[in-house]
Amino acid sequence: MLNVTNWPLPFAHHPAGRPDDPQPLLTWYWLAFTISISAFVIEFAIGREVPFFGVLLHVVGLVPCGFAWLFARALFQRQPTRATWPLVLVGALFLVCLIRYIDRSGATTGWLGYLGHLQVLLGSAVLILTVVEAFDGRDHSTEEQWFRRYFVGGHLSLVAASIVVDLPEFSAEKAAAQAALATIALVGAAAAFRFRCFHPLRSAPKKCIPSNRPASQPALAEAIERSLVDQQAFRNSELKVAELAAMLEQAEYRVSQCIVHDLGYRNFNQMVNTYRIRAAKSLLADPARSDQAILAVALECGFASLGPFNRSFKAQTGMTPSAYRRARQATRTR
Repeated sequence: MLNVTNWPLPFAHHPAGRPDDPQPLLTWYWLAFTISISAFVIEFAIGREVPFFGVLLHVVGLVPCGFAWLFARALFQRQPTRATWPLVLVGALFLVCLIRYIDRSGATTGWLGYLGHLQVLLGSAVLILTVVEAFDGRDHSTEEQWFRRYFVGGHLSLVAASIVVDLPEFSAEKAAAQAALATIALVGAAAAFRFRCFHPLRSAPKKCIPSNRPASQPALAEAIERSLVDQQAFRNSELKVAELAAMLEQAEYRVSQCIVHDLGYRNFNQMVNTYRIRAAKSLLADPARSDQAILAVALECGFASLGPFNRSFKAQTGMTPSAYRRARQATRTR
């Protein structure tokens, strides 16, 4: 299994061919899909020999198609949202499948029959939605276009093969064939996750700015980034735009304009905190610093206290520093 925690976390830029820090949602949904599919395969291998364990594995592997859809959402959305309705839909599918599994009567009438129809409807919906996620109508690079085509082609091929092996003619080989298809899906998901780590989706281009915007200052923008990346100026908790302007021997208003119009940040504080959080993520993911206090990390990265650090970190990553460190440690031990 891929150990994404050992991949370096970039600051402003990283050399070609180095992976970017994956979105937390993408990582969690990939892990959920991997666990579900692995349970399905392991159940085929040893489920009959250990009945109780086999039941547990079956329950864990009930809705891999649902996790595949959630994984696809995080894989192809530029800014994955934390909307609840996809989780509700997958949860409903899981509940229906669990009830049908517990009943095992195979009833086609009454409320159990309706549940069977609902299971087919929800399962078909998430299979279709997995394909839909790859088409967002935007203009992508050639590499990204081919990636999406391979993903859709692989997904549809696995769905078609699953339908074929479910036919009565293949009943004797059905279980083995399904386990083989699940293994292929597992490998494909790992490859897709790795591709996205190395080829992250960038934010959509900004809208056109009115013609009265200040003139572009590429040299000053490069100098600002160099002061933050090479000189690590952001680690100074007292750093203000005036101090940065003095370091660069530029007028304060020109530095502020460059931060907003050339570098694309809302203001000076957002830019500095972005660099600080990137540095903090790198420290929190470092196994050698697993015992370092969160406050120490905050101070080392330029925050004056723990409260602003926690708020900024959660705003940028969706989780607290402690939760981020635990997630990294859990991924590293798999």
